[in-house]
Amino acid sequence: SHNKHVWGRAAKYPASLSLLISGFAAFAKTPACNMNYVVPLGRGLIWCHAGDAFLGVKELTPTYRKRLIPIGLFAFLLGHVAFSTAFNLTSGFYFVTAIVAAVAAILTFGGSYIFKFEIPLWMRILITLYSFTVTFTAVSACYLYAVQKTVGGLLAMIGALFLLFSDTCLSFVYFKEWRANRTLSVLELATYFAGQALIALSIMYV
Repeated sequence: SHNKHVWGRAAKYPASLSLLISGFAAFAKTPACNMNYVVPLGRGLIWCHAGDAFLGVKELTPTYRKRLIPIGLFAFLLGHVAFSTAFNLTSGFYFVTAIVAAVAAILTFGGSYIFKFEIPLWMRILITLYSFTVTFTAVSACYLYAVQKTVGGLLAMIGALFLLFSDTCLSFVYFKEWRANRTLSVLELATYFAGQALIALSIMYV
């Protein structure tokens, strides 16, 4: 069971690479697309790919697990900063998105104690910042669709919401050690890949 989990996580790297390639292929197919959207979104895909690389190596080298988790988490955080930049440059900034993200961050910090995450204070602060960022990304994508009403906006919104759900599941897998929960692991992986794919494909329609 443990070996299956290890190789399942390691397999995320080539899958993530394929999503990165899909994003650039979508750009190549639509050269007239909005560069204010494409450039930061492409950077986001690269950062998320780097995050997958760190977390994949983590499973193959358990000795460095505690070091690689925050590094991978920080790479994903930068990825979401890039995604939210793309969404806000395209739709404009709406202050409510930041308020919703701040509420989510507060709930995350409190929830880390309620659910008894066995992590140091600096990690609680990091996941709280990450929660703000990923929620801000998701709500910004919702605002993008509300403003544009385009297929690309819809794909970005669904993709960002999938990533928010996936990261929520992943927090329990990593910090509560719920690895044995097969349903949770499947949901986390499925929504992660679907979310990344939809965001990458949104390049063609925004």
